[in-house]
Amino acid sequence: MANPYDPMAWIAFWSAPARFAVMAGEAMLSAQSVIATRMGAMATGTSSAAEMTLMVSEKVKAFDQSARVWNRDQAALSRLSRHDPHGGIVTAWEAAARAMLIGASMPVQAMAPLHKAVTANEKRLAKR
Repeated sequence: MANPYDPMAWIAFWSAPARFAVMAGEAMLSAQSVIATRMGAMATGTSSAAEMTLMVSEKVKAFDQSARVWNRDQAALSRLSRHDPHGGIVTAWEAAARAMLIGASMPVQAMAPLHKAVTANEKRLAKR
């Protein structure tokens, strides 16, 4: 769980939107390249059955991993919302700070499996 007393956690908090934007941009550019390569292979009849199968299975796997990460973090946020109201101001501050840190990292962590899959595809297909 995110540690609100770790200064690096707050650096990650403030840089999360930029990291997400970079990952999303790279994923979009890689996806464009992958689509163009696969469409060209389909148009010329040089696409293999294995490659066609990967077109579906890799997406299912990446989105499943992304959903698992999102659900894990959502469960952590849910647990934080049930903190002891009689725990005092420090406990409330810690719960709020942890929620902020988790919430900021969720989009980045959920994008990571998708980014990894599409950029790996681009590199693999570029070798052909």
